[in-house]
Order: sequence, then structure tokens, then C-alpha cells
Amino acid sequence: MLVPLQIKKVLLLLLLSCCVFTNAQKHAAKIDSLKRKLQENIHDTTRAKVLISLSSHALAQGEHKAALDWGLQSMNLAEKIQFKRLLGGIYNGVANSYVGLSNYPKGMEFHQKALRNRLERNDKSGISGSYNNIAIIYYNLSDFPRALEYFQKSLKMQEELKNDYYIAACIGNIAVIYDNLNDDSLSMVYQQKSFDMHEKMGNKTDMVASLNNLGELTRKKNELEKSLTFFNRALEIAKTLDEIEGMKNTLGNIGVNYLMMKKPKEAMEILLEAKKYNETQNDKKDESILLSHMAEAYTLMGNTNEAIHFFQESYNMAKSIGILKEQKSAAEGLYNSYKEKNDFKNAMAYLEIAKKLNDSIFNSNTTESLNSLKTQFALDRQEVQLNQKAEEETKKQEEEKAKQRTIIYIAIGVLVLVLVFSYFLYQRFRITRQQNKIIEHQKLVVEEKNKEITDSIRYAKRIQQTLLANTELMTASLPGHFVFFKPKDIVSGDFYWATKAARRSDNGEDAQSFVSITPLFYLAVCDSTGHGVPGAFMSLLNISFLNEAINEKNIRKPNEILNYVRKRLIDNISQEGAQDGMDAILLCFDPEENEDGKIKISYAAANNTPVIVTQRGDKKEIVILEGDKMPVGKGIRSDPFTLRTIELKKNDSIYLYTDGYADQFGGPKGKKFKYRQLHNLFLSMDGLPEEQQRNTLATTFEAWKGKLEQVDDVCVIGVKI
Repeated sequence: MLVPLQIKKVLLLLLLSCCVFTNAQKHAAKIDSLKRKLQENIHDTTRAKVLISLSSHALAQGEHKAALDWGLQSMNLAEKIQFKRLLGGIYNGVANSYVGLSNYPKGMEFHQKALRNRLERNDKSGISGSYNNIAIIYYNLSDFPRALEYFQKSLKMQEELKNDYYIAACIGNIAVIYDNLNDDSLSMVYQQKSFDMHEKMGNKTDMVASLNNLGELTRKKNELEKSLTFFNRALEIAKTLDEIEGMKNTLGNIGVNYLMMKKPKEAMEILLEAKKYNETQNDKKDESILLSHMAEAYTLMGNTNEAIHFFQESYNMAKSIGILKEQKSAAEGLYNSYKEKNDFKNAMAYLEIAKKLNDSIFNSNTTESLNSLKTQFALDRQEVQLNQKAEEETKKQEEEKAKQRTIIYIAIGVLVLVLVFSYFLYQRFRITRQQNKIIEHQKLVVEEKNKEITDSIRYAKRIQQTLLANTELMTASLPGHFVFFKPKDIVSGDFYWATKAARRSDNGEDAQSFVSITPLFYLAVCDSTGHGVPGAFMSLLNISFLNEAINEKNIRKPNEILNYVRKRLIDNISQEGAQDGMDAILLCFDPEENEDGKIKISYAAANNTPVIVTQRGDKKEIVILEGDKMPVGKGIRSDPFTLRTIELKKNDSIYLYTDGYADQFGGPKGKKFKYRQLHNLFLSMDGLPEEQQRNTLATTFEAWKGKLEQVDDVCVIGVKI
């Protein structure tokens, strides 16, 4: 049986000790220059810096032993002179050298030293790097929950530092963990986001890693030709960089694809090339994986003996460095190979090893126990002894009366029945106890999984909140505004979003390049398909496409922006008839007043309409504006959205909202709140301070809902002109 494994998930090591080049010749030239520097009469501080730079360049070339030697020399010197500011980076470099040599316990020891040093100095960038590198070791040891915990710590700190490069790196690493936990859809979302960020920044080394991971995710869906396009692109970039690690990993992945395509000869050729690159790095983990894949190729070619040989080498090497996942894969291969040879003894031995390794990886304890052979044996012996005693007594009392013999036989029969019945009761009790243990364990597993899922969703809420309209931007652009936002679940399908954009001249260039003009301000209130986690994913896509339309494609008219977003949604998620998208109101504020003092607003509305509260004569009136009865997405109609323009005078109010408030069930009869009642509420509270209006909406909503469940996400925004 072929076990399709990837060559290696590429995780980004945050060295944070010194800057290095990406070209092998430049590394070699720099190493020669640094060696000459060591021959000079330099201060111990400078010598320690030169030694750790040598270690970093050697590490980038895959020369782990040399990197470790220079790193330890630098560490000893820095500790001697108490150079604490450099020690964090030195410990980090030494740890990465040990990891490159597959010595994970030593790697963990020095990463922990680096973390303690950086925590003492409050070096946030270094702390984040240590969290990331500790997570990588947990990943290599197949402890995925703890790896995810440390990657998320690293991401949180990098988001505080606003370092886009390392944010992209952490997101890519988290995607790898989700892939190993078989959450392919979430892994693909994070991996694509990481790749897009690296591509935008021009980080080619990281693009190689992301392309490999995207190819592996596509391969899991059995789209082999498509995954090959990712791998070939990754290989092309890695070759231009002369990057050994990238070329090795990519070749290994291509070899796995050929195995799955039942092309063992082509696979073996590619895997041998990858093995040559690995020999320069002496990476035992990768060596174990490559040997396992080569064994699979021999299996496909019908050479079972060679397959067993290579699987055994893979297993021994993985066991020597303590990596469980690769041991399990090799053990499964040995099980299948021995079974093919009808060597069932060895087959069963390796099957048992594979099962134990699988339990260790996923932290599941075997709850079944063996039958109580000793108890069974004692019961059997007791029955035999009683029968023998009964026979002896019968011989001695042959002359006794028939009645006495009958009583003896009845007593023996009853005793036997009791013993048999007791045995079956014991067996039933044992099985019931085992089942109860299984149920209790499964309950604990379910509760733990629920907690992990809830924690992940809460973290997703924080990510979503960062993408909503920035409070400072809203306050600066619309001083008289309020937001009432109440998701049904932890994360929301409803969202509000805002941005500023320079005006465009007729030929598409920035108007500001011709004359200084106040930029346009855009405000959107949208209801994505669904709520909770599915709705939140849709909201992320919708926000991304709105950003793309305005800030990348330089589209300025609201109706054209919605047309663009609709096309992107249909092209990406509506290929099989799905009608996912959003209802939306998108306003464009022109801050420059007209001659009569009015403010010009252009807008487009999809399955929703804004309302205006304005003073006419002695009383206030509510005006319901027009909109298009079709969604931003695939629907019955696909007409272009209409651009509409309104002019508002001072003290007019405009309200934007989704359908969640009006659709909420409640009140005395458990009916919907409805739009007419909502509009009357706007009319009654207009003129109140913005915070008081928001509180009025909140208290009215809770009073109407009462003890009933909230049925949908709720979002209402009011703006006073």
C-alpha cells in the first residue's frame, strides 16, 4: 500500500541574529571575509559578533556542523564578557544548528535559553522569534497542539510590532499545522494569505515554501497536475536563488507526485536528486523521509525486498532522532511489505508499532485491557477439583441411600451453575467497565476539542475585528457617528468597513498629482451569506475584494466597485452554482461642500437601502432611498449596479443597517421587529448624542428579544452631517 507523504513542510526559522544573503556564492565570499577578520587583533565584543555571523552564513548554506562550532565559540566568548544583548541571538543560532543536525532536545534547550534572555530584556521581536522556533521543534516532534500554541503567540506579538514579513511567516506556519491536523480548508486559506503577502513583498525564498505547501494541499485533493504546477514554479524560483533547501524540498514533493501517478521510475530519479542535495546538509529527518519514499518506489516496481530494506533504514533513522510521524510512516510501509511476502509475524509486529506511534502522536491512550487469564484459570481449576472430590465421596458412600447421593449430585450441579453464571457476570461486568472508560475518555476528548475550537474561533474574532473599519479613521472622517454591532455568534457575517482614497483624474492618475483635493471617504455596511464561522470567512473575502477594488484597481464609483466585487466572488466561489455573496450599502462621501452648503454623497445599494432623517418645515421626516434588488454575488439578476447621488444638508442624518435588527423575533407576541418600527425608532432618537442613540438601539433590541435567541448578526451605523 502506497503511503503518500510530503517531503517536508517548510517552516520559516526566525534567526534574528544577523542578516544573511540568499545566494550560495555570496555566503561563501562573506565567510572568507569573516575568517580573515578573525585573524586580526579585534576586541572580544567584535570577535563574538564575527563568530555568530560566520555561524549564520554557514547555517544558510546548510553547513550545520560548522555553524554549530562557530556558534558555540561565539557563545562561550559572549558569556565570558557578559554580552547579554548578543546572547539571545547566539543561543538562537546554536539552537537552529542543533535542529539542522536533528538534535531536537539540544535545540529546545538553547531556544529556551534564547527565550529567557529575550524576556529579561523585553526584546519583543526576539521573543516572537523564539516562540516561532520552539513551535517548529514541537512540529518536528508531531506535538501539533503545542506547536499551534507557540505559533499563535509569535503571531500575536508580530501583529503588535506590525512586522508584515514575520506576520506572513507565522500565518504560513499556522497553515502547516492545520494541514497536519487535517483541517485542509482552513490550511488553504492561511497558506494562500501567507503566499500573497510574501509575493507582494517579493520574498522569493518564502514564496518557495508557500508554493510547496499549496502544492501539497492541492495534492491531498488528488489534483495532481495542478499541484505539479505549484511545485514546478517553486523549483524554478529556488534554482534562481541557488537555494539548496528549497530545491531539495521541491524535488521531494515532485517525487511524491510521481509516486501517486504510478510512475515509480520517474519518482526514483527525482528522489535521488533530492537525496544528493540532502547529503550536503546531513538532515536526518529529511533523509528518513526520502528513504521511505524510495521504498515506496520499489514497492510500485514490485521489488519488495528492496522496499523492506529502505523502509527499515528510514525507520531506524527516524527512531534515532525521535521523530514519531516518520517512524509511523516507515512502520506502516514495513507492515505492508511483510504482508505482501506473507511474513505475517513481522507484518503484525510493525502494525502494532504503527498503532502505538499513532496513539502517541494524537495523545489517545488505549483503554482496552487483556482478558483476565489468571482468574479464568482459577475458576476452571476450582470446578475440576470439586468434581474430583464429588467422585471420591461417591465411591466411599456407595452403600449410602439413594436419597443422599441425589442430594450430593444436586449440590454439585447447583455449584457448577453458580460458577458458570458468576463467570458470565464477571465477563459482562468487565466489558461494561471497559465501555464506560471508553465513553469517559471520548467525552474528555470531545470537551477538549470543543475548547480548542472555541479558542480558535475567539482568536479568529480578534483577526476579524482588526479588519473592520478603523475607529480613528471613522472618527476623523465622520465626527458625528455611532456604530451598533452585535454578532449572533463569536464571529460575524455582518461587517462595516471604511477607507480613504485619492480622487482619480479622467486618465486614471491621482487627482492630487494635479491639484490638492480632499480624498474621498468610503463607508460600507454589509451582510455576508451566513453567520458564525462560515459568515466570517465570507466577510474576510468580501473585505479583501473591496480593498482590492479601491486600493489596487483604483475604482472610485460605488456601483463599479460592487460590480467588481461581484465578479471576483463569482469567479472564485460560485463555480458550481453557489449563490454566496453579500447584501451591501456602499457610500462615497465627497467632503467638499457644494455652493449651497450641501454635502454630496454617491452610493450603490444591493438588496438593502439607506434611510435619511431630514427636517422639512416644522417636523422631521424619514426618507427611504432607492437600491438594487439583487445581491453582490450570483443571483437571479446580474444587471450592473446603479450609481445614485444624493445631497445632504447640515443636521441631516443617514442610517445604514443590515436585516438582523428588523428580523429579530420578540415582543409580546414573538413577532419580527420589522423595518417600519426600526425607521420610527431612527426618527424618534435623531438629534440625541451619538452614544445615546447607540444605547437606545441596544436597550430596545434586548427588550424586544427578551429570552428568545438572537436570530442573525446585527449592524447599524448612524451618521450626523
